Amino acid sequence: MSLWNPYTERSDEFSLSQKWVVRGSGSDLETAEAGWQKYKDLYGDWNARLFIYFTPDNYGSGGCYNLTCGAFVQTNNTVYIGGAFSQYSQVGGAQWEIKLLWYKDGTNGHWWLRYGDTWVGYYPRTRFDANGLRDQAAKIDFGGEIIDRQTSGRHTHTDMGSGRWPYEGYGYAAYQRALKYVDTTNYYRDAHRPRVL
Repeated sequence: MSLWNPYTERSDEFSLSQKWVVRGSGSDLETAEAGWQKYKDLYGDWNARLFIYFTPDNYGSGGCYNLTCGAFVQTNNTVYIGGAFSQYSQVGGAQWEIKLLWYKDGTNGHWWLRYGDTWVGYYPRTRFDANGLRDQAAKIDFGGEIIDRQTSGRHTHTDMGSGRWPYEGYGYAAYQRALKYVDTTNYYRDAHRPRVL
């Protein structure tokens, strides 16, 4: 995914680009998520940062960002979860990317995160239940998201991605490319049936 440091108008708003694995519905909805996020109230500054998130209860009280609740087991500390990046894409200038993979280590294993070529750590399968991600995902989602607090009865100016329109193309619009997933037979497959929410 292309790496940006978008404008966010308020410190309690965020902008992110992520991929997440999903299974379950209602209170059984479970996810494991990773990407970059700019969120001053969470991180203390205005830089986009590498983030992870999980929910075992449809975004109830059981989930958390990064390493805050001890759910994620980090096995390689060369990647700083919650850390800022040294360079960001520039409109009309240099473009930077990050590469992320969620990988289920067999039906008895864990949900591993790979950043670039580095296996960072995992969410133990015991964090999830049989209706959710314990054994497999039902879908993989990719995309961007913002929180817009609509203060004073208006939408704020918080940007998603680069803040530019897709028709402006490479060097201007944010993107996610070469989208693949690992199927239950352990093969890479091209993502299909994109949808806009």
